[in-house]
Amino acid sequence: MRAEAKKRGLEFEEEALELFVLSTGGDSGVVANELEKLTLYAPEGAITAEQVRALVPISRAAVIFELGNALARRDATLALNLVRDLLDPRRNRHWHFARDSFCRRSATFFWRRT
Repeated sequence: MRAEAKKRGLEFEEEALELFVLSTGGDSGVVANELEKLTLYAPEGAITAEQVRALVPISRAAVIFELGNALARRDATLALNLVRDLLDPRRNRHWHFARDSFCRRSATFFWRRT
């Protein structure tokens, strides 16, 4: 993937490349389309993780990966936005179960801490 990006004059930061691979799932058609999008957006060639987050649709696996990173960085805003994406009924057909499970676990966690 890095070689294909180089052909287009793109250079990924390490975190950006990891996120890009997760977001595209390694599907060659998706990779080609998203590299083209990044080429148009960043003609100077330097691709950051923020640009990947903004431009590349995120897969469920990437959401979970990003959620872990956000929690490790203590970035509550990003973490909450990612949880919202996971629980969004338009993105997750099992969102009712996920929402209820998340709410129960959160309530239990917070009640135990008080």
